[in-house]
Amino acid sequence: MADKVAKLSYKTLARSYSTKVPTIPKSDFKPKQYAGPSFQKTEALKSDHIPPAVYNIYKKPVLLHQGHKQWLFDHEGRRYLDLFGGIVTVSVGHCHPKVVGALQEQINSLWHCTNIYRHPKIYEYVEQLVAKFPGDLKVVYLVNSGTEANDLATLLAKAYTGNLDVVSLQSSYHGYSSALMGLTATQSYRMKLPVPPGFYHTMLPDPFRGIWGGCRDSLSQVPGACSCPGDCVTADKYVHQLSELLENSIPKGRLAALFAESIQGVNGTVQFPKGYLKKAHELVKKYGGLYVADEVQTGFGRTGDKFWGFENHDVIPDIVTMAKGIGNGFPMAAVVTTKEIAAAHAGTTYFNTFGGNPMASAVGKAVLDVIEEEGLQNNCKVIGKYFIEQLMQLQKVHPIIGDVRGKGLMLGIEFVEPGTKVPLPVSEMNAIHEDMKDMGVLIGRGGRWSNFTSKVIKCEPTTEPLVEYGKTSQFQGYQVTLENTILFPAGGGQPHDVGRLNNIEVVQVLRKGDEALHFTREPIEVGTVVEQEINWDRRFDHMQQHSGQHLLSAILEKEYNLPTTSWWLGLDESYVELDSTKVSEEVIKAAENRCNQLIQEAIPVNVKFCKANDPDLNEAHTRGLPKDCMETIRIICIGNVDENMCCGTHVTNL
Repeated sequence: MADKVAKLSYKTLARSYSTKVPTIPKSDFKPKQYAGPSFQKTEALKSDHIPPAVYNIYKKPVLLHQGHKQWLFDHEGRRYLDLFGGIVTVSVGHCHPKVVGALQEQINSLWHCTNIYRHPKIYEYVEQLVAKFPGDLKVVYLVNSGTEANDLATLLAKAYTGNLDVVSLQSSYHGYSSALMGLTATQSYRMKLPVPPGFYHTMLPDPFRGIWGGCRDSLSQVPGACSCPGDCVTADKYVHQLSELLENSIPKGRLAALFAESIQGVNGTVQFPKGYLKKAHELVKKYGGLYVADEVQTGFGRTGDKFWGFENHDVIPDIVTMAKGIGNGFPMAAVVTTKEIAAAHAGTTYFNTFGGNPMASAVGKAVLDVIEEEGLQNNCKVIGKYFIEQLMQLQKVHPIIGDVRGKGLMLGIEFVEPGTKVPLPVSEMNAIHEDMKDMGVLIGRGGRWSNFTSKVIKCEPTTEPLVEYGKTSQFQGYQVTLENTILFPAGGGQPHDVGRLNNIEVVQVLRKGDEALHFTREPIEVGTVVEQEINWDRRFDHMQQHSGQHLLSAILEKEYNLPTTSWWLGLDESYVELDSTKVSEEVIKAAENRCNQLIQEAIPVNVKFCKANDPDLNEAHTRGLPKDCMETIRIICIGNVDENMCCGTHVTNL
């Protein structure tokens, strides 16, 4: 049997940019003279002592030493307009005098005593903080980071419900730790290590890239989007995908919680269709789970209309996590929940060495005072309205801007190939990012289409031939090994990815043992940090064909007793070999109709991990384990249609 693959061609699009360099507004503030190590010395110190995972985001990094209001100053005295706010953290301006004064006053009185003792500032602060919350959200845990807050929220949800399974949205970011790597669903933050079981990811309801689109709570809508007066009509469709996940992938009665950012931050300021979170909350409650609102980026008035992002969705969570803006850059975070949920934690001893320390409490209280006294929530609303309106005007002129979105002063734009939704190439995004920095404006980058970096650990000459869709050709070049890679090596019937490492073309990727070898025509020096870029058209084609093969093989085996013996993905045709000498036209037509029916239903495609000795594993899951199989088994789940061991790349829904 052969499955024909349709190919799309794209015209080359020429672009022209203005050569006029804008200037940032003037400021009378004079920074101090820089007195730290030279730029060259910081380069050497970084290379020798800072982990390579902490990479340079610019070709020419900035060395900052002072901040004032919305401005940052580098070692040469150059001024930058900080539109990123230290990753959405500076909530009341750099070095706000009231916050600085509160910290200085507390430092001269008491630095540290841990929360096993009482000190006045922690009580003054929590009283002021809980006054900002609706309903029964009145119990506060003070911790030190967003990761720690979400880890504690996970524990509280499991302790209260007695259940172990937790759901988050695709492309979400909820922290970086060995435990939360399972909750976070952003590929660039996932290491090739087993994560704790019980984490699942439901379809992202994205009005710009989602299969049903949708309208959102923003002045800016996706071109051609619906304009529903109340809840968006697409919300039910996306919630249905959550329902399918709960019905098919999570054991009945095992749901502990749904985690959701009110607006996805790291994924590129992604808003959901109106009504989605409210309906998702109602569904989760029916299944016995809690709703955890991650307000690490959206909290403290940033979205303008409301103090907390979840309030824009007309829902009250069971647990709220917060960090970043809570301390204006001071390391602190919090978890707020109900007395009932907190009581489930009382059976064990708990303390936090630094959480709620006198300095953090004084800073947190001062930040709340400034937000209230200076009307910063309303400022986010007014300035945010002007800002997004100006971005929308730019979108009309520049087709490179595919989407403008956000609320208040949590705004984002998505760059695309003009006239398409194809993400702008990483090299061009890098140029925009660098140019804006050189013009004196610091911005953030996010989303699954952002760059991925890695370090070259080996580069050796090779004459191993290239294999491209079954055709072999001679090759003389280099095989490069990285610390980690996003490029798929050929295997399991799926051809390899191609792409680039910096600007050097990768023509083949092969797996040798536990390493992926990247074939290039030019050498890359060992130790070089490279930016990885995938040929997305090719990757997405492979994802579609591979998921299609799983679906077709499952239907043929389960419904017609025709097991697959092998398959091969080609350039123009994909072959599925069956354990039969003949297949009737009636069976072929019926299997085709059945596959199309499931595709129309957009059945979710999820990933779960099992241990090699897991009693739930059987031949149907694995089709037989290879000899070099590692301890952890990756299984692709297509609703309740199929579960099959696979190392390949797949779509998120049929």
